Parts: sequence; C-alpha cells; structure tokens
Amino acid sequence: MSLVKPLITSCIIIKGSEPTESDTRPLYDRLQEQRLNLTNQLFEESRDTKWIRTLDDQDLQFLEAVEETKRERERMVVDETERLVKEAAMVKRTREATVALGSEEIVSPLNKIKAIESTQKTLLKSAIVKKNKPKE
Repeated sequence: MSLVKPLITSCIIIKGSEPTESDTRPLYDRLQEQRLNLTNQLFEESRDTKWIRTLDDQDLQFLEAVEETKRERERMVVDETERLVKEAAMVKRTREATVALGSEEIVSPLNKIKAIESTQKTLLKSAIVKKNKPKE
C-alpha cells in the first residue's frame, strides 16, 4: 500500500462547453475563457435589441392622439349609421301609414315641411290687410 494520496485537480465547468476529463490549463486561463464566452453571449443577445428603440413621451402622446382619432371616427360612423337606421324606420312607418290610409301618394318629411310653409303663407296673406289708397 502506498502512502501517497491521489492528486485531485479542481474542474470548473464552463457553461456551453463540454467538461473534459483533464483540463490542465491554469485557472486564470479557464476563467478568462469563461468571461469571454459570457461577453460574447451577451453581445449576441443585445445585438438584435440595439435596433429596437423605446418610445418616449412625445411618441406615446402621438400614438394616443392617433388612437383617439380612430375612436372618434368609429363613433361618428356608428352615430351616422344609427341616424340612418332611425330615418329609414321613420320612412317605412310613413309609407305603411299612407298605404293603410289608402293613399297612393307617399308623403315624405320634405313634402310635409313644404305643406306647412304654404299653409303659413296663406294664413299670413289672409291676416294682413292692406290699406286702401284713397282715390283722388
């Protein structure tokens, strides 16, 4: 039996590389290699993100203004659509009412306004009495 103990060397496992059975390089060289590998890895990861620019307050305000404009346009379209639907329903009810009365002529809201104006004109003509000029 020998009295000599076997010499155990420390083995540092470098991430991304396979451990070798006997790495006889000095610890300094192995740590330098590990640092270099980490630096290269970080550089590769950050290389793609350098082109991505973050948004500042002015950019955010612009984007919010664009979104608000889009929402306003959508609201206007919805309001206009609702108005047209109500108007179409009113025209439909008017047509149904005129058909129910047996009238062939369809009365539109514009015709109603014209009828009211002509009625007002005739009333005003009859209410205004012109003075007769004395004959000389």
